Amino acid sequence: MSLVNRCGNVGQSKTGVLMARLVDPHGRLLHTSMVRSIQYSLYELSESGSPRKRLVANHIGRQMRVDKVVADELNVGRSWDIDAIGYNFRHRFVVKSARLHGDHSPTMYELRYVITQTTGERSVVCFRVRMLSHD
Repeated sequence: MSLVNRCGNVGQSKTGVLMARLVDPHGRLLHTSMVRSIQYSLYELSESGSPRKRLVANHIGRQMRVDKVVADELNVGRSWDIDAIGYNFRHRFVVKSARLHGDHSPTMYELRYVITQTTGERSVVCFRVRMLSHD
């Protein structure tokens, strides 16, 4: 998978967009008809203190509509600047009442996806993203 992550800040919420290219173990593009389900969880990561990894409320084992996040064709543009090949997965997420740092220091998150194909094969993919606070 390739990744592009774009983040923004709206009021007391943080918005992120994660784009990736979903392929099977042989490098073939996954289409919506090949994916049975996708669920995700979002964790806030802490460099100090305990726990180091905290589940974010309303982002725990959330089922996603495959047809809303997986495209049957590769797309370019919309902030995709990894390569000229494109992406077929786009997930926009909002962290409500996100902890906003007065010093504009970033918040680290981990997005964990469980992708189940129609063949029954399951893949777990994790991305670490840094979200910045902006005025």
